[in-house]
Amino acid sequence: MIANSVMVHDEILANFDYSRDRVAVIPNGYDPPGGDIIGDRAETRALNHIPDDHAMILFAGSGWERKGLRFAVNAVERMSNVTLVVAGKGTWRGPIPENVRLIGPVKKMRDLYAAADVFVAPTIYDPFSNACLEALAAGLPVVTTDANGFSEILGEGIHGSIIRAGDGLALEAALEHWAAQRGNATVRAGCRKLSQEYSEDRNLRSTLDVINRAAGR
Repeated sequence: MIANSVMVHDEILANFDYSRDRVAVIPNGYDPPGGDIIGDRAETRALNHIPDDHAMILFAGSGWERKGLRFAVNAVERMSNVTLVVAGKGTWRGPIPENVRLIGPVKKMRDLYAAADVFVAPTIYDPFSNACLEALAAGLPVVTTDANGFSEILGEGIHGSIIRAGDGLALEAALEHWAAQRGNATVRAGCRKLSQEYSEDRNLRSTLDVINRAAGR
Protein backbone atom coordinates (compact mmCIF):
# COMPACT_ATOMS: atom_id res chain seq x y z
CA MET A 1 0.00 0.00 0.00
CA ILE A 2 1.20 3.54 -0.79
CA ALA A 3 0.32 6.59 1.31
CA ASN A 4 1.09 10.11 0.13
CA SER A 5 2.04 11.38 3.61
CA VAL A 6 3.21 10.09 6.97
CA MET A 7 -0.12 11.27 8.39
CA VAL A 8 -2.02 8.88 6.10
CA HIS A 9 0.58 6.14 6.67
CA ASP A 10 -0.05 6.30 10.42
CA GLU A 11 -3.83 6.34 9.93
CA ILE A 12 -3.62 3.16 7.85
CA LEU A 13 -1.56 1.37 10.49
CA ALA A 14 -3.92 2.53 13.24
CA ASN A 15 -7.09 1.40 11.48
CA PHE A 16 -6.16 -1.61 9.33
CA ASP A 17 -4.28 -4.85 9.82
CA TYR A 18 -1.20 -3.93 7.80
CA SER A 19 2.39 -4.38 8.88
CA ARG A 20 4.56 -1.25 8.84
CA ASP A 21 6.92 -2.60 6.16
CA ARG A 22 4.02 -3.00 3.71
CA VAL A 23 2.97 0.67 3.74
CA ALA A 24 5.24 3.03 1.80
CA VAL A 25 5.14 6.85 1.89
CA ILE A 26 5.47 8.64 -1.44
CA PRO A 27 4.59 12.36 -1.47
CA ASN A 28 2.70 13.75 -4.45
CA GLY A 29 4.67 15.17 -7.35
CA TYR A 30 4.11 18.22 -9.53
CA ASP A 31 5.84 19.74 -12.54
CA PRO A 32 4.77 23.26 -13.58
CA PRO A 33 3.42 23.44 -17.15
CA GLY A 34 6.28 24.30 -19.50
CA GLY A 35 8.73 24.07 -16.61
CA ASP A 36 7.54 27.26 -14.92
CA ILE A 37 4.49 29.22 -13.83
CA ILE A 38 4.43 32.69 -15.35
CA GLY A 39 1.23 34.70 -15.41
CA ASP A 40 0.19 38.31 -15.75
CA ARG A 41 0.40 39.69 -12.21
CA ALA A 42 -0.70 43.28 -12.84
CA GLU A 43 -3.64 42.41 -15.12
CA THR A 44 -4.93 39.68 -12.81
CA ARG A 45 -4.78 41.94 -9.76
CA ALA A 46 -6.63 44.67 -11.66
CA LEU A 47 -9.34 42.26 -12.84
CA ASN A 48 -9.94 41.17 -9.24
CA HIS A 49 -9.85 44.73 -7.88
CA ILE A 50 -6.80 44.22 -5.66
CA PRO A 51 -5.56 47.59 -4.34
CA ASP A 52 -1.90 48.30 -5.10
CA ASP A 53 -0.98 48.41 -1.41
CA HIS A 54 -2.67 45.08 -0.61
CA ALA A 55 -1.01 41.70 -0.32
CA MET A 56 -3.08 39.14 -2.20
CA ILE A 57 -3.81 35.93 -0.30
CA LEU A 58 -4.97 33.04 -2.49
CA PHE A 59 -7.26 30.14 -1.51
CA ALA A 60 -7.94 27.50 -4.18
CA GLY A 61 -10.16 24.44 -4.11
CA SER A 62 -13.64 23.06 -3.68
CA GLY A 63 -15.14 21.43 -0.61
CA TRP A 64 -14.88 24.67 1.34
CA GLU A 65 -16.10 23.26 4.65
CA ARG A 66 -13.39 20.59 4.86
CA LYS A 67 -10.73 22.92 3.49
CA GLY A 68 -11.46 25.51 6.15
CA LEU A 69 -12.38 28.51 4.02
CA ARG A 70 -14.36 30.03 6.89
CA PHE A 71 -11.18 30.30 8.96
CA ALA A 72 -9.42 32.18 6.15
CA VAL A 73 -12.36 34.55 5.64
CA ASN A 74 -12.64 35.26 9.37
CA ALA A 75 -8.91 35.92 9.61
CA VAL A 76 -8.62 38.36 6.70
CA GLU A 77 -11.76 40.21 7.80
CA ARG A 78 -9.78 41.37 10.83
CA MET A 79 -6.72 42.33 8.76
CA SER A 80 -5.83 45.47 6.86
CA ASN A 81 -4.01 45.84 3.53
CA VAL A 82 -4.80 42.29 2.37
CA THR A 83 -7.31 40.83 -0.08
CA LEU A 84 -8.35 37.18 -0.09
CA VAL A 85 -9.14 35.71 -3.51
CA VAL A 86 -11.07 32.42 -3.44
CA ALA A 87 -10.89 30.26 -6.56
CA GLY A 88 -13.07 27.16 -6.76
CA LYS A 89 -16.60 25.90 -6.41
CA GLY A 90 -18.52 26.04 -3.17
CA THR A 91 -21.43 27.50 -1.26
CA TRP A 92 -20.88 30.45 1.04
CA ARG A 93 -23.53 31.39 3.59
CA GLY A 94 -23.46 34.79 5.18
CA PRO A 95 -21.99 38.18 4.31
CA ILE A 96 -18.82 38.47 2.26
CA PRO A 97 -16.24 40.87 3.73
CA GLU A 98 -15.15 43.77 1.55
CA ASN A 99 -11.64 42.37 1.17
CA VAL A 100 -12.75 38.90 -0.01
CA ARG A 101 -13.33 37.92 -3.65
CA LEU A 102 -15.24 34.72 -4.53
CA ILE A 103 -14.37 34.25 -8.21
CA GLY A 104 -15.58 30.67 -8.84
CA PRO A 105 -13.80 27.91 -10.80
CA VAL A 106 -10.71 29.04 -12.70
CA LYS A 107 -9.04 27.31 -15.66
CA LYS A 108 -5.83 29.36 -15.78
CA MET A 109 -4.53 29.20 -12.24
CA ARG A 110 -1.10 30.39 -13.35
CA ASP A 111 -2.34 34.00 -13.47
CA LEU A 112 -3.67 33.80 -9.92
CA TYR A 113 -0.44 32.27 -8.63
CA ALA A 114 1.48 35.09 -10.32
CA ALA A 115 -0.78 37.73 -8.78
CA ALA A 116 -0.72 36.28 -5.26
CA ASP A 117 1.72 36.87 -2.42
CA VAL A 118 0.64 34.13 0.00
CA PHE A 119 -1.25 30.85 -0.38
CA VAL A 120 -3.58 29.74 2.41
CA ALA A 121 -4.95 26.23 3.02
CA PRO A 122 -6.48 26.15 6.54
CA THR A 123 -7.81 22.65 5.97
CA ILE A 124 -9.51 20.47 8.56
CA TYR A 125 -8.22 17.38 6.75
CA ASP A 126 -6.22 16.83 3.56
CA PRO A 127 -3.98 13.80 2.86
CA PHE A 128 -1.57 15.94 0.79
CA SER A 129 -2.76 19.11 -0.94
CA ASN A 130 -1.67 19.37 -4.58
CA ALA A 131 -2.70 23.03 -4.63
CA CYS A 132 -0.09 23.75 -1.95
CA LEU A 133 2.59 22.10 -4.08
CA GLU A 134 1.51 24.17 -7.08
CA ALA A 135 1.70 27.33 -4.96
CA LEU A 136 5.24 26.47 -3.87
CA ALA A 137 6.24 26.00 -7.51
CA ALA A 138 4.95 29.53 -8.14
CA GLY A 139 7.15 30.84 -5.33
CA LEU A 140 4.37 31.41 -2.81
CA PRO A 141 4.83 30.78 0.91
CA VAL A 142 2.09 28.47 2.16
CA VAL A 143 0.11 28.84 5.38
CA THR A 144 -1.58 25.54 6.20
CA THR A 145 -2.45 23.24 9.08
CA ASP A 146 -1.06 20.17 10.78
CA ALA A 147 -4.06 18.28 9.35
CA ASN A 148 -2.60 18.59 5.85
CA GLY A 149 -0.08 15.88 4.91
CA PHE A 150 1.65 18.46 2.72
CA SER A 151 2.80 20.25 5.89
CA GLU A 152 5.35 17.46 6.43
CA ILE A 153 7.56 18.83 3.64
CA LEU A 154 7.20 22.49 4.64
CA GLY A 155 10.05 24.30 6.37
CA GLU A 156 8.40 26.26 9.19
CA GLY A 157 9.26 29.94 8.86
CA ILE A 158 11.11 29.30 5.60
CA HIS A 159 8.47 28.18 3.10
CA GLY A 160 5.42 29.17 5.13
CA SER A 161 3.74 28.35 8.43
CA ILE A 162 2.02 25.33 9.96
CA ILE A 163 -0.75 26.01 12.46
CA ARG A 164 -3.16 23.84 14.41
CA ALA A 165 -6.36 23.20 12.45
CA GLY A 166 -9.11 25.56 13.58
CA ASP A 167 -6.81 28.02 15.35
CA GLY A 168 -8.07 31.31 13.95
CA LEU A 169 -5.70 33.57 15.90
CA ALA A 170 -2.65 31.59 14.82
CA LEU A 171 -3.88 31.70 11.22
CA GLU A 172 -4.27 35.47 11.36
CA ALA A 173 -0.79 35.91 12.82
CA ALA A 174 0.78 33.67 10.18
CA LEU A 175 -0.97 35.49 7.34
CA GLU A 176 0.13 38.85 8.78
CA HIS A 177 3.73 37.63 8.86
CA TRP A 178 3.83 36.33 5.30
CA ALA A 179 1.85 39.24 3.88
CA ALA A 180 4.61 41.48 5.25
CA GLN A 181 7.14 39.38 3.28
CA ARG A 182 5.43 40.38 0.04
CA GLY A 183 7.97 40.63 -2.78
CA ASN A 184 10.75 38.89 -0.79
CA ALA A 185 12.85 37.31 -3.55
CA THR A 186 14.69 35.00 -1.13
CA VAL A 187 11.42 33.51 0.16
CA ARG A 188 10.11 33.00 -3.37
CA ALA A 189 13.31 31.33 -4.54
CA GLY A 190 13.31 29.02 -1.52
CA CYS A 191 9.72 27.95 -2.17
CA ARG A 192 10.45 27.18 -5.82
CA LYS A 193 13.54 25.21 -4.87
CA LEU A 194 11.61 23.06 -2.40
CA SER A 195 8.89 22.32 -4.96
CA GLN A 196 11.51 21.01 -7.39
CA GLU A 197 12.36 18.23 -4.94
CA TYR A 198 8.83 16.84 -5.41
CA SER A 199 8.64 16.30 -9.16
CA GLU A 200 6.34 13.92 -11.01
CA ASP A 201 9.46 11.99 -12.08
CA ARG A 202 10.48 11.42 -8.47
CA ASN A 203 6.95 10.30 -7.63
CA LEU A 204 6.90 7.89 -10.59
CA ARG A 205 10.31 6.38 -9.84
CA SER A 206 9.42 5.89 -6.17
CA THR A 207 6.12 4.23 -7.15
CA LEU A 208 7.84 1.88 -9.61
CA ASP A 209 10.38 0.98 -6.93
CA VAL A 210 7.58 -0.07 -4.57
CA ILE A 211 5.91 -2.11 -7.34
CA ASN A 212 9.17 -3.84 -8.28
CA ARG A 213 9.94 -4.70 -4.65
CA ALA A 214 6.44 -6.09 -4.20
CA ALA A 215 6.78 -8.17 -7.37
CA GLY A 216 10.13 -9.50 -6.20
CA ARG A 217 8.64 -10.47 -2.87
